[in-house]
Amino acid sequence: TVAAAGVYDQNAALTGNLVTASTNADIGANITGTVTQNGATSATLVSAASVVSGQVTVNGGTLTVTASLTADNGGTVTDDLVVASAGALVNSGTVTGNVANAGAVTLNGGSTLTGDLTQSGGSLTTAAGTVTVNGLLDLNDGTFLVADGVTFNATSADLAAAVTAPAGNLVGAGSTLAATGGNFVNAASFGLGAAATLSSSATLSNSGTLTFAGDATLAGGTSVTNSGTLLVNQVAGVQTLSVTTGTFTDTGTINMSDTDTVDVVDITGNAVLNGTIMADVDVSNTAAGTRGDLVNVSGTATGSTALLLNNVGGNFSNIATPIDLIKAAGGTGGLSASFSGLQTGAYTYSLQNTGTAIQLTASPNLAFGGVVSGVAATQSLISTVVNRPSSALVTPLVDPGDDPCAIGEWARLTGGKANAKLGTTSQTTGVSAINDIALSYGGIQAGFDNSCSGGYYNGWDLAYGVMLGTNMGRSSLPVTLGGVSTTVKSDFDQLFGGVYLSAAKGNWFGDLNLRADRTTYDLRETSTFGSGGLGLPDQEFDSRGKTLSGSLSYSHTLDQERGIRLVPTVGFSLSHIETDTIQIDNDPTDPTDDAELKIGDIDQKIGFVGATLAKTSIRPSGKAAVTYFATGTYFNDFGDDLTSTFTVKSTGASQSLTSDNLGGFGELSLGMNYTRIMDGGGAMAPRQMDASIRADTRFSEQLDSWGLTAQVRLQF
Repeated sequence: TVAAAGVYDQNAALTGNLVTASTNADIGANITGTVTQNGATSATLVSAASVVSGQVTVNGGTLTVTASLTADNGGTVTDDLVVASAGALVNSGTVTGNVANAGAVTLNGGSTLTGDLTQSGGSLTTAAGTVTVNGLLDLNDGTFLVADGVTFNATSADLAAAVTAPAGNLVGAGSTLAATGGNFVNAASFGLGAAATLSSSATLSNSGTLTFAGDATLAGGTSVTNSGTLLVNQVAGVQTLSVTTGTFTDTGTINMSDTDTVDVVDITGNAVLNGTIMADVDVSNTAAGTRGDLVNVSGTATGSTALLLNNVGGNFSNIATPIDLIKAAGGTGGLSASFSGLQTGAYTYSLQNTGTAIQLTASPNLAFGGVVSGVAATQSLISTVVNRPSSALVTPLVDPGDDPCAIGEWARLTGGKANAKLGTTSQTTGVSAINDIALSYGGIQAGFDNSCSGGYYNGWDLAYGVMLGTNMGRSSLPVTLGGVSTTVKSDFDQLFGGVYLSAAKGNWFGDLNLRADRTTYDLRETSTFGSGGLGLPDQEFDSRGKTLSGSLSYSHTLDQERGIRLVPTVGFSLSHIETDTIQIDNDPTDPTDDAELKIGDIDQKIGFVGATLAKTSIRPSGKAAVTYFATGTYFNDFGDDLTSTFTVKSTGASQSLTSDNLGGFGELSLGMNYTRIMDGGGAMAPRQMDASIRADTRFSEQLDSWGLTAQVRLQF
């Protein structure tokens, strides 16, 4: 036993137990027995190769090994070196045996521990060079530091969640912490300096949070698994995490999100990605070069991963070329991916799998296609409403008498509602969406003509005249963007005018109409861009159309006595519509992302076929008749899909959209006509009045509509 004030200098073998509290003790030979060090200020130096047959316990002070220290019993390591909570071990040589640390252990360059190193508290520190643990590095608590430039090799390693770094990075810059003969299991959260490496000859698994302060490497002989978090976002500029393994499996988080779009996780091997990848992208259309953080795989990429994207450009604009987010030289066919985090406005973002890459693409919001379809639907419904029964209201004189010719004046009121579900597709990305357009309308139409009945024109009844009118209404298009709803609304006013010709001979009758129209749309959006809107400013735009329409009918009597007739009809309506360009602000605070939507010329080619079953009853006076009728009609727009071009003004970059027209739809109508022969005694007195009212319903997979029509004609 050596007291604190004593000096112990051993140069020869000792048989017996050594208990020391000396501040100046030197072991330079073997000890057959145990060594116990007490005292907070005690200091023992192992200056020459020494074998201790029993347990070495450091209860206080510092035990420094500069040569080699072996805890030995019968030539084998059977006892341990124990460093208590108040003790310290500084080793620069070789310790043969297990080391249990609850105090402070410092392993200098060249240190070798032949046995397991277990830590339940305290600190484990390395200084320089290479440190070797020929056993399990089992750290359950306390602090651990692999200093800059140190290589720390253990046969296998297990770091618990409670293990921390004393300050800064646990694995310093240029350092390596390796399991050279087994698995490396990490549950701790710590930082790694630039060019640091964690490696395992077998499996490297992480369930903690690893923070990489620069380029770093994770290496696993057979596999690397991550169920924790990898932070690859700590430095400005390019930061690369290299993962070298057979298979990398991620069920945790890879976080590259900072303010740069140049971070890379480079995986040599295959990757199974089932976790979350946080990445920066720049969709402002202003950045040159790389515009997205990247996971780059040399083998195959499989799994189902969620991408949480952060736009660092500020603006949510176009993407001229797709941004690679995950690349795999061996293929991405087995990988599915979803994403979130990007605000949708004038542009919508989507992922595409090319077979070797998961890419972020942008396309104009397909709701703009709904605006285009809304214009076309408005025109189409007007065409079919005005066209059925758009024929000018011409009826022959029932009793022409001596004067078969008459001047006719007529008026028509129309109104109704429609809901159309029309698809839009981006020609760049192939992404499609269905736009649900609600439309209400009403109109008034009037005409003035000259007609002659009774076969006046070489056996033909003819009428020719002019018409004019107005239609008005509104449409609405609801849009949901990232959980936020907005509605694109449009009020429209249409003025139109035209000429018509009606002819009848025998049981045949038909008409031709030529009409020109101008429609003004007052476009607005219920939500601003900042509140989740499309970025559409309030604006007016016009469309101009020309329509040629006609029909041909045959009246076939089924029952003369009961006044029942069947009237089949065929007809057409050909329209050419030109539309002004629609302006898009996107983000109103940034003029560089302003865009415009150019609607291509719309060519509608509507054909219809139908039949009317009518029953006419003569009133007892003999001067009036009532006709009840039911009509079935099928319409089809044979025109091409609608096209529009979305162009960014600042760059000229453009994308094309195609939108559905109304296609085919059916119509059922019920109505009543009333005809009365008037006295016509005066110069301005009418000779005949015709009036009718009808209700229509139109239907298809795309269209649900109803309408009412009321009209009256007077002949003089």
